[in-house]
Amino acid sequence: MKIENVAFPYPVLGIGNDITSNFTWHYSVDQNNYEYLITIDIQLNNKSIEDYIKYDLADYICEIECISTFIRRCERSKDGHFEIKLPKSEVAHEVVFELSVVVKESIEDYENKELNPIYNGYQISLEPGDLMAYIGKDKFSADIVYEKLKRIDTYMIIREDASITQTEFKLDSVDGKIEILIPSLMYKHYKEEIKGNSNYAAIIHGSLVFNALLSALYNIDTYPDRLWARCIKARIEKDPEIAKLNIDPSDEDDREQLPRLAQALLGDPFKRLFTGIEKIHETLNFDAED
Repeated sequence: MKIENVAFPYPVLGIGNDITSNFTWHYSVDQNNYEYLITIDIQLNNKSIEDYIKYDLADYICEIECISTFIRRCERSKDGHFEIKLPKSEVAHEVVFELSVVVKESIEDYENKELNPIYNGYQISLEPGDLMAYIGKDKFSADIVYEKLKRIDTYMIIREDASITQTEFKLDSVDGKIEILIPSLMYKHYKEEIKGNSNYAAIIHGSLVFNALLSALYNIDTYPDRLWARCIKARIEKDPEIAKLNIDPSDEDDREQLPRLAQALLGDPFKRLFTGIEKIHETLNFDAED
């Protein structure tokens, strides 16, 4: 990752073409009931900077911030490997982490064999806190339980609305979920006769839920920070079966494929709808015979 729209009075790896070598990094986020474990590995591929780190003149740095809870942490590493435990009680919503290499001790005559030739002939001095390399930045959602992403109730809910006369979908609810709002009489039938029946659930998934999800997919860029949008994006990224469809709801060229994506996210709801209807039909016939 290179940053093109920032300039420093000294060369920084990862900023424009100040230093020509490349680097790689990757991370993973695991969780248990109490904490997140962020694992990060950086491969710098720049011997000069690696030597400055080796001789304790610089460190790999990971800065972590959660705006919602005002938590900020700074972790150091000598080898580019981080294993950071983050209690769930300390974070909410979005957690951002940023990676860099930062100078620890004054360096009077900074040298790097991969420097852009435009720096030839200049003496470069670095002070503690100066940026030696900018590695990159990413984030994860602390309110998403990744193991439950396949459960539609993670990011969608059916609610009663006494003020309406027909079903509506709401994408900007306070709790961040997709809301299926249904009139009071319909909700009464849903609560007393439909909810909890697996056969009826298949019909609800193939009708109300599918249409609400499709509406959300068409509007995902309007509400990118809502829980439902982040859950869907995480599912697309982390579920191999969904990822291999290669459908991006933010890509205009993929809009015609969004019904296909919605079906995949719901696990073939139309097939389950017809199976549910068939089972209900069999039950009715059985009752009629009795």
